[in-house]
Amino acid sequence: MRILRLNGQDVDIDEKTAIGITFQAYDFKEPGKRKVKLSNSFTVPQTSNNLDLVGHVNNPQSTDLSVYDKFTCDYWVDNEKLISEASVQVKEFSNERI
Repeated sequence: MRILRLNGQDVDIDEKTAIGITFQAYDFKEPGKRKVKLSNSFTVPQTSNNLDLVGHVNNPQSTDLSVYDKFTCDYWVDNEKLISEASVQVKEFSNERI
């Protein structure tokens, strides 16, 4: 069982939603410098729930700008929390996926 939450709200995910995790490493002598670069991306289906989370970006009459904000992400797999309060942003919107 997988659970994905953005800003504390559950996101609808399907079998095409693959969330890759890259761990970061820091040098204790230079804690401000990240040693591993993050470049993961994933998509979620366009459901009414997911569109509500991103401000109905598919509607040309929508004036909601929340899609441009960064979201806080939490992710569980089999009751084990793998991601806690990560920053996520919407980069692309297609006909079927966000």
